[in-house]
Amino acid sequence: VVLRRAAFVLEGETAVRAAGTMMHPNLLAAYLLVCVPVLFALGLGSNRPWVRWPSLLAGLAGLGGLIATQSRTPIALFAGQMLVIGVFLFARGRIKPKWLIGAGSIVILIGVAAATPFADKIMKRITGNWRESVEFRTGLNQKAFELFEKNQLLGIGPCHFTQKMIKFKNTYAKLY
Repeated sequence: VVLRRAAFVLEGETAVRAAGTMMHPNLLAAYLLVCVPVLFALGLGSNRPWVRWPSLLAGLAGLGGLIATQSRTPIALFAGQMLVIGVFLFARGRIKPKWLIGAGSIVILIGVAAATPFADKIMKRITGNWRESVEFRTGLNQKAFELFEKNQLLGIGPCHFTQKMIKFKNTYAKLY
């Protein structure tokens, strides 16, 4: 993302979203959503420095990747997961209440500061017309189900969905 390479850019958008080796940023975000909270729980809950610090550093790197995907729902789910982890660790006596409140306040402050430059875009997404997005995704999902029905055992191979979609509709050819 920093080098503006190997990332996902929609036509007409200036934002570069991290996709890694996956075809869409949301796929990378879902993967990170499973892995990153575990690293933070390990880092925050461990008494051993050789476990705590590498886990926290890897968790921060994963969080950076999650944020770079710019996938709203996974980022919101991550915030919820971290709240649950914080409450669980507090209930188990692994972290102190002052630390939980202080860390939570800092995270909220950083989140608001990071979202402020995108406030107009965020409001436009929340209040805008969702019909186009739903119709577009419904078409993609229908094609994905058709491909699954034809190739249930072995699938169509990694990243071949894009090639199939380009042949399917001209709209997708423009997008991809």
